[in-house]
Amino acid sequence: MKDKQSTWNGLLKTIFATTFSIVLTFGTATLIERHKQAKEKRQIVLMLMYDLGNSLNQARQCDSLIKGFVEVQTQIIKEPATFEESTLMLLDYMPRMNYTETIETIFSSNIETIHTISNVYFVEKASEFYQIRKRFNENVDQFEDSFGTFILSFTYEDLVAFNACQHFVRSSYLLADMEYLYLQCKQIMKVTDEELEAFYQERQKIEDASGVKENVWETKIPSVRDPWLKAIENTSIQ
Repeated sequence: MKDKQSTWNGLLKTIFATTFSIVLTFGTATLIERHKQAKEKRQIVLMLMYDLGNSLNQARQCDSLIKGFVEVQTQIIKEPATFEESTLMLLDYMPRMNYTETIETIFSSNIETIHTISNVYFVEKASEFYQIRKRFNENVDQFEDSFGTFILSFTYEDLVAFNACQHFVRSSYLLADMEYLYLQCKQIMKVTDEELEAFYQERQKIEDASGVKENVWETKIPSVRDPWLKAIENTSIQ
């Protein structure tokens, strides 16, 4: 009887040990998988926030440049005698948005990315931000194109007729919307400045390790300014 009871006890212990081992194995695997998914989700969110923040900083700079243009334009209009010597200053205030749509494309066209984020409200606000960014960029392009249409025969009358203030008002309103949406996205996902800074530093390390990164902003400025400078110089010589 004791031998039979001992056999049953041993069998129960074996079953318990086996069951516990299976539960522990699958439970651990599940925890690891959940941790991995949570980490991936956070990385995607930080990647998006980094892109939104970068675009926002560029929009701020463009808005500041358009404002500076309006101020110089207004000063020249008030003092027509300074037109010849001050016109070139306007070229220092030509705005240009410089960003790629890679992250936006990944975000908007990949359903897995949206599923991983799993926050509909955040997805909605980030999508709205990208829509506003597009409109802001269009306004910047229109500002540049409008100014460039009469640059070859630039006169004081042209300067007076150019409604730079209209573009500034539009950019300021759009920038305010971008600021608000960016803040909402941060709050929805509880993203801290420390997290973003750490993500930025890690990104910089990867970029530095891959080689010297060209400063696209600085390299594009001369290509934008040189034709205008030459055109104005030729006009003044004639």
